[in-house]
Amino acid sequence: FIGDDGQADVQVADTMLETRVANPRGGQTELVAFVAVHAVQLRESYAVSPGSREGIVQQLRRKHPHVPEDRQAVGRTSQSRAPRHRFFYFLDYEDLAQQLCESGWIDPSQKDAILRGVHRDRLPDLSACVEACDLRALRSAIAAWSQTAYEADETEMEAFANAGAGLPDVMRAHVQLALPAEGTRQICLQVLNVHNADFRWPSADQAIPRLVLQEVGGQRSGVRCTSGEDGVLTLEWPCPLLFRNGSRAAIDVRNQLTGAFVGRCFVLVEDCFVASRHGAVAEAALLSWSDNPNASRPVGELVVSVRW
Repeated sequence: FIGDDGQADVQVADTMLETRVANPRGGQTELVAFVAVHAVQLRESYAVSPGSREGIVQQLRRKHPHVPEDRQAVGRTSQSRAPRHRFFYFLDYEDLAQQLCESGWIDPSQKDAILRGVHRDRLPDLSACVEACDLRALRSAIAAWSQTAYEADETEMEAFANAGAGLPDVMRAHVQLALPAEGTRQICLQVLNVHNADFRWPSADQAIPRLVLQEVGGQRSGVRCTSGEDGVLTLEWPCPLLFRNGSRAAIDVRNQLTGAFVGRCFVLVEDCFVASRHGAVAEAALLSWSDNPNASRPVGELVVSVRW
């Protein structure tokens, strides 16, 4: 049995440890093998202080001694000869796994599997990376999850598979730029083609669309750079919007005459083989405006030339 000390489970533990039930082979046996209580943290302190926890452990272990020596070999999964205690107080599941292994309830390989599971629980949320259309975070999360994916449960495997399936869509919604050559002072993105269901350029009856580069989801959201009437978005390099740790940049495409929103894509500076360099033409799927845009359902396309 595993519970929290914030839910009166310490008192319940005493009752459960002393409860006996009929054994089909005759006599009685313990209702539970052991009880583990999680120390609940309330902001910067714990619901039960460390000193009180130690006192509870000693009290319950005296009242409910460890498994007798003549029974410890039965079901023992490790080579540990330490007493097989029946009550544990733990801070987190890493701590509990270590204590159970030392007491012989689980073996080292089982302990290591638990530790890897705890590590997976702390990994980035794959679904959130896809929903946010965050290419850098998604790549990093997939790489991290792949280390222990073979041990993932059904839900985790489904999320891992969905992230892999969503990666191409997320990539298509990004203009990926290579790191400019040394000495570069500016990056220029020239709009060549834009279209969605209601807007198309080049067109005789449409002005060149406006490109607005801005940081999204960061502390400096609202900082932006805007293209000129010639459709060229000129960025000083190094550009804080593109080259600051933790920053994400998006290009919003707008109708220059009406200001109407046409679509959004994202920009990522990353020196990989698919990144666009000086003289290249880059294409990106345009998405609807949203905190969680659906990369699998683009609303249009943006084509730009890249030079620096």
